[in-house]
Amino acid sequence: MIDDIDLSGLRENLFDLGRCLITKNALNFCKTHDICVEDFVHRHQYGDWGDLNEDDKKINENAIKFKQQIFSSYDFSFGKINIITDKGHLTTTILLPSDN
Repeated sequence: MIDDIDLSGLRENLFDLGRCLITKNALNFCKTHDICVEDFVHRHQYGDWGDLNEDDKKINENAIKFKQQIFSSYDFSFGKINIITDKGHLTTTILLPSDN
């Protein structure tokens, strides 16, 4: 199951997020570890791709120009959160690697 999250209070950034969704697993992970998911979505939209290598960061930079998929990954000692904005930038999903 996937829930909508409200990010309307965030300032304008590099690209549109479209509809923002979070999986139940990611939501539970964030609640359990007291993680503010909105902060990480904001980082994603601002161009802080998290724990990616330089090649993947360049792919994201090009993806902004051509409305291709944008991927961010944020590592913690207790797990990881991924954020994916789809091709066309109609939907952004927050998920755990195990949700793929």
